[in-house]
Amino acid sequence: MSPAGAGGEPLRFRGGPLNVVALVPGRAPPPGPAAARLTGGVARSDAAGGAALEVEPVVLPMENRIYLQFPRSTPPGIYRGVLTLDGAEWPIVAEVEPQVFLQAAPPRLELVGRPRQRVTTECVVLNAGNAAVEIGRAHAIGVYDQGGVECAFGRAAVATLLRGERRIDRFADALAEMYGGLVRISVDAGKGPVQPGETRALRLSLTVPERLKPGHTYSGRWVLHRLRYPVRITVSGDAAGEREARE
Repeated sequence: MSPAGAGGEPLRFRGGPLNVVALVPGRAPPPGPAAARLTGGVARSDAAGGAALEVEPVVLPMENRIYLQFPRSTPPGIYRGVLTLDGAEWPIVAEVEPQVFLQAAPPRLELVGRPRQRVTTECVVLNAGNAAVEIGRAHAIGVYDQGGVECAFGRAAVATLLRGERRIDRFADALAEMYGGLVRISVDAGKGPVQPGETRALRLSLTVPERLKPGHTYSGRWVLHRLRYPVRITVSGDAAGEREARE
């Protein structure tokens, strides 16, 4: 037994809902099953104060740590209870931290438009975490010509280097040519806080940058908290047609 078990001091757990962990120094591998029952605390006003909560403990052999797996939607807060482990009962205090977990549909945004054209689209986000998530109005993503990294590697690999020039410099130059710049996204409907368990439809708009080449496809990722949402823009038209339109 650790000093925590012998002296009555509680084991202290901390982490996101699916990975609340405590260290138990000097503990031997478990001879039998473990079980836990906790009650909600009052650390936050949105915590489940006083409500009984069954929690699945995960005890790993040959490791001096114990994991508690709360439901992903468990509100942040302090939870107290008793852990039955190795045939003994241990008082425990578990601090469940806020954790952001956004999901989006469709799997990626597919857009088609001409340079300087404003295009609109829609997506749906689900807040599967345990804390509210703020969706702002203005966002930006960097986009690259699709296959740009592989093309840059190829150019750098076969390039004839000048004296004092490094191959990594050629790669960086080729990669810069593939960069389409920043694409600014506006959330025209659906912005604001998304509560845990809430599904929100977003209406988006953006203007295809003038520097994107007609006939090419560009891709990037929209970083929305911990979500990295793929975005692909296919630029319609051809270079000759665009020159004529500008003239």
